[in-house]
Amino acid sequence: MDWHTTLFSYGIALESHQQNTSVVLDEADGRPRLRLLLKDNDDPRVHPARLAARIGRATDGLLGFGDRRILVAGDGPVADVFATITVHLCAGALAFELARLGRGTLDGWLAQLRDRLAEAIARLAPGPAAVLRARVLAARRLPVKAMVTAEHAAHQGALRRHRHQQVLRRRPQLPAADGPVTAHTGPPPPPPLEPLT
Repeated sequence: MDWHTTLFSYGIALESHQQNTSVVLDEADGRPRLRLLLKDNDDPRVHPARLAARIGRATDGLLGFGDRRILVAGDGPVADVFATITVHLCAGALAFELARLGRGTLDGWLAQLRDRLAEAIARLAPGPAAVLRARVLAARRLPVKAMVTAEHAAHQGALRRHRHQQVLRRRPQLPAADGPVTAHTGPPPPPPLEPLT
């Protein structure tokens, strides 16, 4: 969690779910080495103003992305990728799977996720910490990335699968420190204006 909250403090969120993240165990200098490999991060979000404020200089020469959707004008899109990928598809997926396997209760795993996220956020500077607290920990609804699969008949009756990504609806929030998970449906509220602090 600390890696992703720290990146958020720089105005960066990566699409680093399990498909794009691997644990690498190899050897260096005759000793075992454990590393985290982040690959195929083709859809990050970068808030140039927050990045510039954090590194103390202009970011013009650092951000030569070909896809202009990567660069965003506020914390909202960066927080949305953080919530959809880091919280839901990374940590949340583990909580649901561990509960499914009978390795604990879902409420217990989600409470542990919330506690761990709160600890990581507490280590950030006040500005980015406040954004993550408001948009993730205290949010009534969290954004979610959903994969929609459509099957189309292809040449000679074979089926081809096309995956389309879109945000379909808002997902349950993380439980309060003493409460259960509650589902929320309906359209997302408009994002609030966020001052850069």
